[in-house]
Amino acid sequence: MRTIIAAATMLVLASASTAQGQIAAGTMMLGGSVGYIQQSTEGAVGNTNEKLSELWQFNVSPTAAYFLVDNLAVGLNLGYSGSTGTLYNYIRAVPIGGTGSGVTVLQDVSELRSYNLRVGPIARYYQFVGEKAALFGQLGGGYQANRMEGETTSADPLYVSSELVTGGGFFAQLMPGFAFFPTHKLALEVTLGGFGYQRQTQKATFTQPAMVPASNVREYTASSFGASFGLSSLQLGAVFYLGRK
Repeated sequence: MRTIIAAATMLVLASASTAQGQIAAGTMMLGGSVGYIQQSTEGAVGNTNEKLSELWQFNVSPTAAYFLVDNLAVGLNLGYSGSTGTLYNYIRAVPIGGTGSGVTVLQDVSELRSYNLRVGPIARYYQFVGEKAALFGQLGGGYQANRMEGETTSADPLYVSSELVTGGGFFAQLMPGFAFFPTHKLALEVTLGGFGYQRQTQKATFTQPAMVPASNVREYTASSFGASFGLSSLQLGAVFYLGRK
């Protein structure tokens, strides 16, 4: 009799744990993630140490979804990212007829600015590994538009140029992640990249006043597939689960 009671008690506790370690159908998910990167590089140029590049990047991705069945949600995702980069190019200048290794001279500076906006549906599935932790996979796709502006400045007119690239197209992405639930209706999330495919039509205008012709315009279609994982793809997020019981 005691064995039956003990078995029944364990079954009830296991059922309760399973029920708690899930997100029931009818729950609404609201949240998003952000990412930020800032870095600079320096290196030896001749016998001096010079700044080579600088990079700043920010992205934000709000999401709203509805759980059709337990642990499976479908919804809409909006993403925006912007970045600014600077490249420094140097040459070694040696006087005509002179001797020695010369001096390091900054030849030109290139500044790049890019913006990307994307929107599309998503599907996300959770696999709980405890009452407060879960792994998830998110499949998404949709349309994206982007713009890139570049400008190179120099004391030598030969190296002065500018470039403008605009375009858009479709994308698809599969992204794994981890969620920790400090409370029943709040999760803190982390992702480190994923698999992606995109196909875009671009228009590029390159201008270099010192050349003939000074401007060149071309249109092209490009597609790519790849995987990106690591700290450079780190995103942190928070999600609220409205109506979760």
